[in-house]
Amino acid sequence: MTPILRAQARWVVSRLELFATAELDFEGVEDVGPSFIDEVFRVYATAHPEVTLEPRKANPRIEKLLKSAH
Repeated sequence: MTPILRAQARWVVSRLELFATAELDFEGVEDVGPSFIDEVFRVYATAHPEVTLEPRKANPRIEKLLKSAH
């Protein structure tokens, strides 16, 4: 299943506040929706500045979405 929904993003980050750094591995993920990236890398990151989010192995499309979230 490709994570595309804001609700799926909320599930992904639901326990990240337990960690100082969270690596999000996109290996094998071909696509995600803009709302998924926005929820994780803008909304969540703003609400939890104590958690460092580190995306890994994102393809060019996902990289573009990640850049737009900052």
